Formats: sequence, structure tokens, C-alpha cells
Amino acid sequence: YFQIRIVGEDQRETTFITSWGYFEYRCMPFRLTNAFFTFNRLAIHVFQPLFGKFIRLCIDDFAIYSKKIDHLKVQTV
Repeated sequence: YFQIRIVGEDQRETTFITSWGYFEYRCMPFRLTNAFFTFNRLAIHVFQPLFGKFIRLCIDDFAIYSKKIDHLKVQTV
């Protein structure tokens, strides 16, 4: 989640107040309304060539189920 950037004009929507001042998220935190769907869409896009070979995506976790040598042989795009 923390690797997905928030568009500049939407960062204002993540503002929170502390005793040290106002802060905004620059990267997507957990618990935003569409954070799960955004992360899931990105993960499917990135790992789709590997689905069925040695990786599964389950909600927001990855499962790798091969021997190390098997998935080292696969060349990604």
C-alpha cells in the first residue's frame, strides 16, 4: 500500500491533525475507501503473467508455491 502514490490534488483529502500540525499522506495508507481495490488492481496487473505458474493473490496477500529454482527460471516482463 505505501508504495502507491496519491495524486497531488487528492493528498488534501487525507489530511489529519496532530499536536505538531497538519499532515497529508503522499502514499496510500491502509483503510482508505478504495485502497484495497487500487492495490488489488495493481497487483493483478503486475503479477498476471505469473498467475497459475507459482503465485496466487488472495485479497492483499501473495502465496508463492514453487521450489526456489522453478520461479527463478521464469523471466518477467
